[in-house]
Amino acid sequence: MALSPIEITELYFRLSNAGDLTAIETLLHSHASYMSENTGEHRGKKNIMAMMKRFFAAHSLLKWHIESINQPETDTVEVHFTLIKENDSTPQIQLSGLEKIVVVDGKILSIEVFNK
Repeated sequence: MALSPIEITELYFRLSNAGDLTAIETLLHSHASYMSENTGEHRGKKNIMAMMKRFFAAHSLLKWHIESINQPETDTVEVHFTLIKENDSTPQIQLSGLEKIVVVDGKILSIEVFNK
């Protein structure tokens, strides 16, 4: 049985918290796009994964907490989240945001991240 868009989104966040980029890559559609106010726009699975590898490598701690999750459209999931992150030069900080994830045919087609 195929996972629902919400289940895929929750899995994406669990894998992100585990830092499992190999598994995250399997969730992405081959024509996926990623847009974030922090990391810019990335098109295609290869470019998204390159950005994610740099982002994860730059931080000693990345922990997302889902504050709320809903599905306003058949293929779109909205997640209000809190991110705790730190690196060697910056003490731990907490950020909040909204992530919109579009799932098509069981794969993540689009991710948009907005700061709050």
